[in-house]
Amino acid sequence: GIRDVAVTGVQTCALPILGFNKDMLGVFNQIHPRMAMNLAQFKSIKEIDSAYKEARTLITAEPENDMITSIASSLDSRMKSLKNPTLTNMADRLAAEAGSASYTWFILGNVSSAIVNLTQLPMVAYSLLGGKYGFSNALSALNFASKLYFNGGKDNNTSFKIPGTNISLTDYSAYGANGKNKLSKEYQELFDRAITRGAVRRSIGQDIMEARTRAGADPTSRMAQAMYAGGWLFQNVERFNREVTLLAAYKIAKDKGLDNEAAIKEAITMTEDAHGVAMSELGPALFQNNWGRALGVFKRFALSQIYLIGKLMRQVYKGAKGEDTQVAKTAAKQLAGIYGMSFAFAGASGVPLFGALNMILSIALGDDDDPYDLEESMMTNFNDAIVHGPLGKLLGVDFSGRTGYADLIYRPDSKMLSDMGPVAYMFMQLGGAPIGIAKGIEDGYKDIQEGNSWRGIERMMPSTIRNMLKGIRYASENALTKEGYKLADTSLWDSAMQILGFTPAEISETYARNNIMKNVERRADARKSRLYRDYYIARKNGDWEEIAEVLGEIDKFRRSRTAELTGIKMSPADMARSYKLRARREQEVVNGIYLHKRAKNNLISEYGKEEE
Repeated sequence: GIRDVAVTGVQTCALPILGFNKDMLGVFNQIHPRMAMNLAQFKSIKEIDSAYKEARTLITAEPENDMITSIASSLDSRMKSLKNPTLTNMADRLAAEAGSASYTWFILGNVSSAIVNLTQLPMVAYSLLGGKYGFSNALSALNFASKLYFNGGKDNNTSFKIPGTNISLTDYSAYGANGKNKLSKEYQELFDRAITRGAVRRSIGQDIMEARTRAGADPTSRMAQAMYAGGWLFQNVERFNREVTLLAAYKIAKDKGLDNEAAIKEAITMTEDAHGVAMSELGPALFQNNWGRALGVFKRFALSQIYLIGKLMRQVYKGAKGEDTQVAKTAAKQLAGIYGMSFAFAGASGVPLFGALNMILSIALGDDDDPYDLEESMMTNFNDAIVHGPLGKLLGVDFSGRTGYADLIYRPDSKMLSDMGPVAYMFMQLGGAPIGIAKGIEDGYKDIQEGNSWRGIERMMPSTIRNMLKGIRYASENALTKEGYKLADTSLWDSAMQILGFTPAEISETYARNNIMKNVERRADARKSRLYRDYYIARKNGDWEEIAEVLGEIDKFRRSRTAELTGIKMSPADMARSYKLRARREQEVVNGIYLHKRAKNNLISEYGKEEE
């Protein structure tokens, strides 16, 4: 075996037990993450301790309050994580595997995820640069940076090859050694500083693979190489976004007269604002432990964008009060850029705070009889290009569900909410990718039990395979419901886009309009049922005051737009029939449940409790 490389490990005595392992490579694989961690700590621990002590001194000098206490607690927690980032127990190892499974399930081989990731550059980076330095200057700088990137070459970040081939899996970079670029020392210093900061050359995939390695997985195994190959496109798109933003921000800052040090800091800050921090250690404390990483595989970027929008809006608000007016003007332009670009990709329903506005309007304009939903209203009154984006309409694919800011954390689904209940639904929404995997397998199993084997298998598969199966199905039979009814005609283009992972726009719009119609019908039926129930209870109890109140609510509901659309009359004859039916069923209830008369006696005889 290999002795512990930590100072404390060297000083302890080994147990007198022959427990060595002849597999030196296997032993090294198990302990090399800790060896690397110890070496890194030897290099940086003095600097980290010094910064920690200085921060602690500043905190101690401040008057104690809730914010200061929270900052101190977060600082201590981060320091503990930095000093001991290894996996310590079985729960941590399970979390690492859950994160790896999430990445594998939704990202590996998924072309659409990589393409959607590209939209960060025009939606966020361009908006931030344009708002601060002018949109024409930003476009010019991004074009310059893109040319530098494509004139680059292969990096030296890995020796992996696609399993079974001689094709290298090294990343592409503007700084690739075999590229055409002859970058100056200033640009090389920019890249070195950005790597040190973790602003480039890092990705979600690397974060996940690193956690898996710390859990004991072999980082050189065939499985690891296959995962690396499957995530290569997504990782390189992420790298393209970050390097182009870094280079563009640096160039434009230098053109505006900033010195080299200030330009480097501006470029790194702009990159992290636009794309979020690449290293989990620099992100929210919530995602620094292993379960946080697993649940936050796709939430980390979402939270960074929510923070960015909140920061820009706060700056605009301060400007409205006469504070930092120049900063506020810049923030307002950046927000305008983000709103404009998010509209282009995701339509009005994808712009920041659309969900919050929808919630406010539903409270202000809706009631029990006629609930209000802004997206439903817009789909009724405007073209789908306005609601879900002109770009998706032009290309015939649904971008709105994958881009935009409307559903970064919480994605509303009234039917699922009704079926699952608010607590379970909220848990599923906030539970991240691992919960999504479990839900897909559960739904697929139900489909198979109901005889929809092909669809069931589809839903139980990872995204890449699921998209391929769905695309093949569209090509062979068009888009059909589970019952075999036609949703929409699908072309070869639609099938190809679905194989890549993009839902055809016509199918997506059909689903959206169907959901609106079913939601209206479902809400109307639920409202009618509640009113009939309240009327029955009030009449049975002889509560005439309550009867009068319920009759007033029924009369109001009769005249509502919802009742008109769904054809609900609730006439006196309907009310009388409902009352008689409920009264009869109440007499037939057994142990709190209603059984149909054709099965009642047999079921009670077979399963009912015997009377003593």
